[in-house]
Amino acid sequence: MKRSFLCIRTALIGISLFAVSSCYYDDSELRGRLDQVEGKVAELEKWCTTVNQEILSLKGLVEALENNDFVTGVTPSEEGYVITFSKGGNITIKNGKDGQDGEDGKDGEDGKDGKDGVNGVSPVIGVAKAADGLYYWTVQTGTGAPAWMTDANGDKIRTTGDEGDKAISPTLKTGSELGDGYKADAVYLSVDGGGTWTKVSGDNGTNGTDGVDGTNGTDGKDAVFAGMDNSDPDYVVFILSDNTPDDLTDNPTLRIPKYIALGLDFFSGTTPIDLSRTIAMDEMDGITYQIKGDAGKVRVSLFRQTNDGWLVTVDETNRKIDATAITGKNDVTLMATDNAGHSTFYLLSLTKNAENDGTAAKPYRIRNKADLMGLAYSVNRGDAYSGRHFRLEADIDLNGTRWTPVGGELGSAGFSGVLDGQGHTVSNLKIEKADVFYYYGLVGYAVSAEIKNIRIESPKFEVLQGERIGGLIGGAQGSTVTGCQVTDIEVNGENCGNIGGLIGVAENSDIESCTVLGGEIIGQSYVGGLIGDVNAGTVLHSRAACAVAAENVVGGLIGLAQQVGTITDCSATGNVILTGVRGSYAGGLIGGNSSSFSAQTIMACYATGTVTSGGNGPVNLGGLIGRNDMNGATQSIVLCYATGDVSSATHNRENYLGGLIGASRQQSTQSILACYATGTVSTTGSYDKNVGGLFGEYELYDGVARMTGCYTTCNKGTYGFGTGSDETRLTLTDVEIIAGPVTDKVSDMNRAAKRYPYQYDENAKIISME
Repeated sequence: MKRSFLCIRTALIGISLFAVSSCYYDDSELRGRLDQVEGKVAELEKWCTTVNQEILSLKGLVEALENNDFVTGVTPSEEGYVITFSKGGNITIKNGKDGQDGEDGKDGEDGKDGKDGVNGVSPVIGVAKAADGLYYWTVQTGTGAPAWMTDANGDKIRTTGDEGDKAISPTLKTGSELGDGYKADAVYLSVDGGGTWTKVSGDNGTNGTDGVDGTNGTDGKDAVFAGMDNSDPDYVVFILSDNTPDDLTDNPTLRIPKYIALGLDFFSGTTPIDLSRTIAMDEMDGITYQIKGDAGKVRVSLFRQTNDGWLVTVDETNRKIDATAITGKNDVTLMATDNAGHSTFYLLSLTKNAENDGTAAKPYRIRNKADLMGLAYSVNRGDAYSGRHFRLEADIDLNGTRWTPVGGELGSAGFSGVLDGQGHTVSNLKIEKADVFYYYGLVGYAVSAEIKNIRIESPKFEVLQGERIGGLIGGAQGSTVTGCQVTDIEVNGENCGNIGGLIGVAENSDIESCTVLGGEIIGQSYVGGLIGDVNAGTVLHSRAACAVAAENVVGGLIGLAQQVGTITDCSATGNVILTGVRGSYAGGLIGGNSSSFSAQTIMACYATGTVTSGGNGPVNLGGLIGRNDMNGATQSIVLCYATGDVSSATHNRENYLGGLIGASRQQSTQSILACYATGTVSTTGSYDKNVGGLFGEYELYDGVARMTGCYTTCNKGTYGFGTGSDETRLTLTDVEIIAGPVTDKVSDMNRAAKRYPYQYDENAKIISME
């Protein structure tokens, strides 16, 4: 079985020297024979020159393979074919030619029979791929197996060398070219650039006594290439010679890929795109492309665009082009470059929302991820879109996207338009530890904006250090948020503040009919299930049902409420955990609540989750509100209740635990009507002076305060007030600790709050009377 080496058959021309012996001879005949030998040596020298050229051609083919080159042309020539490569240069592949007929031998004189001559040995030079994937030179002598050519150190010799054309190729010469000390009609091989030469051909035998007519010379064999196949559309196949020239079926071959002119076809879905026409991006989820003539790896990239307000990206893995923009025109030039270094350019004339002007009648449409990213890109570049309208027209999945919040970057003026989700869902919004913004959320910063009817599903935030984190909005200033929902939120921001399931920070903003359902929020300070920090504004008809935990100021609905005018018909049902060690507030509904100038009403609100502290205190824990400070502002707390247990791992003189409010400090008029608490209030410490079924501590420094129709089932304190409270300054009417169920007091509570638009049903649940 033949070895699969790529071989060059160096067939030697047989030369027979005839020896004659006699006491007398005619030297003219000897001179003629010497001339004949010299002619044969000259032919052998010419043959060596041809083979050396073909060795270089073989080396060129190997270089093309190793350099991922391509054949761009196969041109017939007088000698064979000229092969042109895409990276430059060409080689000539020569055809083998028939040998000439040998001349008739002359009769020799009688003599003794000579020994049979030894046949000449034809060396076979080739290349083979080694285990390292590289090509090395080989040599085969006679019928032996091909062996690696080695240098003086015994190392294999690279065909192309470590640095391309610096490799030394094998060279053949005749002894006559090398001079003294070499046999003139033998062939020698050098692998070190001519430093040393090794004889690779055998000796011819001499004739016996009687000369015989010489036989015809055998046909010359193909010196290197036995043939070439150009019929394959993708490759040129070079068939190399071996020692069985009449059978090409198992000859070694080299396959070099053909270069096919590069081209791109563009599609919207399965529909081809005509580049001569303007492309409306409104109706498509990106543009895909297919590669024609894919000669190896093709790079497609953005070369230039005429509108820097657009973010154009090329996804080479999925062969997709996204143009993230809100409106306008953009002439985009793409550059496709193949592995051979050839580039082709394509001009795409794009438009977005060309028929929409951002008015309420013709809002800008957001139909996919690219559109949403376009809004973020434009706002972060400085366009606030003040007063302009946007409308979601489909659910959008952000899975796998590194989201940049709309207006989330430092220096952004924020979003000031109207964004209507129409009930659609944006899912899998994710911000990771490496992402650093000034605001975190779908919308980072909303300024005088209106955001409504959007669902955010499964948002996830992993933030090392930062502020203003919200599932929907990081920070809202003077904005209105209505009818929005966040589900299954996950926030891990142990070193972060101002975190809310819906909004991180809301200033002078109105939030209505919004919910957060499921998930967990962990932060450092000002953490709420709905809003982390509210400063002025209103919160109406909103719910939070997620677990929250923080070191300082944490609430089931709102972490910190300051100067908030109205909190009505709101609830929190998740558990609240306070992890801080000093000066911390935690409440089932609100962690800390304060106002110094704005009148406040908290009405028809409730909390059902547990409120616990694992720190060392001091803490303010309340089933509804952890800490309530009203410094000159009138306050009404009406028809509110808490049913969750309140507990602290330790207790000292500065800890305040209440079933309704942990600690309340009042310097103005206050009314607390028809409120109740049914959870247990407890501490594991020995000091429980400031523990009450309604208030851990109550202090009235100035103003008038009254409490009517309020009850607790927790037998802690006097009338439900901790021992340190000054409840005697309040006007108390129907305020007591009761042993029976609070449902027995429904009529009394409804009577106390009869002028308000809410009442309790028979199960002591809040219902609207409007």
